[in-house]
Amino acid sequence: MGMKLLKLLLILAFFMGCKDNGTDPEDNKPLLSGIIPIDNSNQIEVVTWNVERFPKSDFSGFCLEILLEGIGADIYLLQEVSNGDSLAKVVGNLPDYAYFLLSNSTGLKLAIVYNNTVVKLRSTAEILEQDDYYFASRPPLLAKIEWENNSVTKELSLINLHYKCCGDDSIEVGNDRDEEFRRVKANELIYNYINNELAAENVIVAGDWNDAIEEPQETNVFQVFIDDNTNFQFADMDIAQGSADNWSWQGWSSSYPAIHFDHILINRNLFDEYGNNSVVSTIKVEEYFENGNSDYDTYLSDHRPVYLQFSP
Repeated sequence: MGMKLLKLLLILAFFMGCKDNGTDPEDNKPLLSGIIPIDNSNQIEVVTWNVERFPKSDFSGFCLEILLEGIGADIYLLQEVSNGDSLAKVVGNLPDYAYFLLSNSTGLKLAIVYNNTVVKLRSTAEILEQDDYYFASRPPLLAKIEWENNSVTKELSLINLHYKCCGDDSIEVGNDRDEEFRRVKANELIYNYINNELAAENVIVAGDWNDAIEEPQETNVFQVFIDDNTNFQFADMDIAQGSADNWSWQGWSSSYPAIHFDHILINRNLFDEYGNNSVVSTIKVEEYFENGNSDYDTYLSDHRPVYLQFSP
């Protein structure tokens, strides 16, 4: 076989191998529609959202970008960001938003994404890092922000957290290997930190707390906050005590039943705002996907976001 003929055959083979088979990756993108915004120019919206090892699929960034913009909240506190570059790409496509990402040794990072037309990020800090064992090696993120709109200003101290998972629904007091006891200790640490360092500030603590707040006292890891209802309140308690259909974790691809894991805690300095036309709700984002929870769980997360909206 002549050299020229061999080259011609190799070129033909290459182009045949590259022939368009009629499938475009863009055609496989999940379809989202009907997204209901929660933004209100006279109110502050804080959303907590476990985005499950983001990005868990090739289309996680695409979905998150559409949802962040469509929901339109002022502040998103995200848990389980595995790839910071992927989050940077998403936020980079949203001209009104900026972000800060806090890394840790687990690779499941904490982030704040905020609308920089109304929110100024004043400072960020990793807190309680000396006790990171009780936080599953994910020390909380403290972000101090200033919200300003229509000549109204509000300063907030936001704590984003992600507690240790799992357990057997019993608390083995004093056993540092017990998951529930680690969450008890984490709550005590947060409680003391707020009282010692942030008592005069407007504090919101939000995240994936990995436990239920409506349990009886003997198994409730949040009792330190519940007992001190003069100074603290779980804004989402009504959700937890209500229908399981509205809980943040539905267990779509799990053998475990639904549970409300994702909570928003406020201190007494925000009690008046909480009582003034506030809204607290899960966002059933799976309803915005063509194939419902199957698509949402496959492409983005198994947690629903939970939000607090209030007038400053």
